[in-house]
Amino acid sequence: FCYGIFLNHKEYYDLAYKTLSTLIEETRGETSDERTGYFIVSSVALRGLGNNYEADRHFENACLSIPMLKNIFNMGLYSGIAASLLRIWERYEEAQEWEEFLNRMSFPEKTIELFRERGRRMLERSMSLNRVFLF
Repeated sequence: FCYGIFLNHKEYYDLAYKTLSTLIEETRGETSDERTGYFIVSSVALRGLGNNYEADRHFENACLSIPMLKNIFNMGLYSGIAASLLRIWERYEEAQEWEEFLNRMSFPEKTIELFRERGRRMLERSMSLNRVFLF
């Protein structure tokens, strides 16, 4: 997983996608917090390859699984990441929906603000690099 993120950061999107596809295939039939991350990172790689249709499909798979995650902390973490990616991809209405999801979670306000801050930093770094910078 970390190698897939590294490859995305190096803009080796084809290798990143192959790495994440392997992880997705190996975890087929499972619902896990890790699998959600695999779909998020693979969607970034697919966008880097210009395959927006498939990227959106992978991103949707990730988003559909967020409310079912076993770890509530990861729900918040991935929600913040999803909102940031949607802003990077100029899908502002959907980003706002994920912000609202964060607001409905039973976290202390300080924890929610940490998720938002992480998302803001990801967004700022991505915009300054002119490519998606994850995590």
